[in-house]
Amino acid sequence: MASVRMNAAARLSLVVLLSCVDCSTESPVDPQSAATAHLPDAWHEAAVDPDTGGRYLAKARDALRRFQATIATAGGAVLYPDYHGSRTVVLGVKSAFVQSRIRRRVEALLESEGAESDLRVLALTDAPVETIAAALGPIADDPRLSLVRVEWGSSPATFAFVRDYAPLVRVHPVRDDFETTGLVVFGGSTLNKVIDRELAVSQFRSLEGLRGRLARSRAILDVYTARLPPGVLTDELTTALDGGNLLSDGRGSCFLTEIVLDKNEGDAARIHRDLRDRAGCARSFFLKAPQRLDFVQHVDTLLFFADAENAVLSMPILYEGDLARDAANTRTLLELGYTVHRLPRRTASVTYANILVTRSNVYVPQYTGYHVESERQLVRNRRIAELDRSLDRDELRDRLREPIDTRLVVDDPALEDDNQRALDVIARLMPTRRVVPWNSDETLGSLGSWHCLSHGLPEALGP
Repeated sequence: MASVRMNAAARLSLVVLLSCVDCSTESPVDPQSAATAHLPDAWHEAAVDPDTGGRYLAKARDALRRFQATIATAGGAVLYPDYHGSRTVVLGVKSAFVQSRIRRRVEALLESEGAESDLRVLALTDAPVETIAAALGPIADDPRLSLVRVEWGSSPATFAFVRDYAPLVRVHPVRDDFETTGLVVFGGSTLNKVIDRELAVSQFRSLEGLRGRLARSRAILDVYTARLPPGVLTDELTTALDGGNLLSDGRGSCFLTEIVLDKNEGDAARIHRDLRDRAGCARSFFLKAPQRLDFVQHVDTLLFFADAENAVLSMPILYEGDLARDAANTRTLLELGYTVHRLPRRTASVTYANILVTRSNVYVPQYTGYHVESERQLVRNRRIAELDRSLDRDELRDRLREPIDTRLVVDDPALEDDNQRALDVIARLMPTRRVVPWNSDETLGSLGSWHCLSHGLPEALGP
């Protein structure tokens, strides 16, 4: 049974939550206080303007390069960077979705990569392989596709968003490539949905559901280890974390959102140590997720690394609270030395940063509509604010149990411009790959696209 939590004080404290953990001291550091003297005038406007092609701070860039050079010289493991391009793309092919979105994505990968590609698609299924193969039709015979049924006992097989519980991939650099040296599963899940952070509305999943997610993570670990070369180490995080809420620049810096702090008792130093010791994150930073209409609040819906120095940020622009968080995230990335490229984003249901990269292509989400709060919800919001001030907790609790009411905006010319802008920015940043636009309207309600629905490894795990 889902329950709802309301914490008015927490809403005020969200603005001042930690944004960074300094690995040298293992103590919280506020990035707002670092290097601010070097920020140019109108720093945020320059970074936000997509026509600028991005901005960076020269002194901060020098510091970033020194740090990354130290990581490279040390030769330690790092978290696998998405931008490098996977040789194996893993999809969770739930039987109920075969005829719709998952089937289309399997077809898109096989067709777009070309028959001569060394890409392998590993499809994890919740039904007998023969059943899934029959539903997929002729593409099931493609030699680049492997179908594997994953057994996880009584755990419900709702695993379309395989990114959230597929093991983290720890790698060592090898010339211009990476080699898998470790796999890390999750000790817990943060997917207790935050329905609306500004209203402090949360849904809590049962303990049984969380244990089921851990069982899936371990089952996928078994599939990977059976296909990888001998010697790959396995480990388990103590941090409650979803795979979609951890991104790496491939050079020792990792990024999450503040929901991880919420789900781990605010212990940023412990999270940092866990990620450093087990996942290859020499340092960890917490970004601010959108406040409105983002019940997942994962970093892969708002951030993408085109390479080790170029960060693509895509934060919603419709609501005032989201604009403030966008400014804070932009500033954090600038002060760390990255070039910040901005992608437009009407609201949280659109997620252009949720990208899949292979050795040949980069798959970029596109949309024909997006969700905003309805007029009915705006009236509710005003009533909730009144109840909060009056301390009428009983009615307030009832109001907060109601789902957020939204309406779909379609045929918006601005959205068409946003779609094209996303394609243009990614094409400019990744010129060696072909940009493949992909309609992601089917994930508008669940917030995600290619990155959420897939997992990548540097090795070809297939026939």
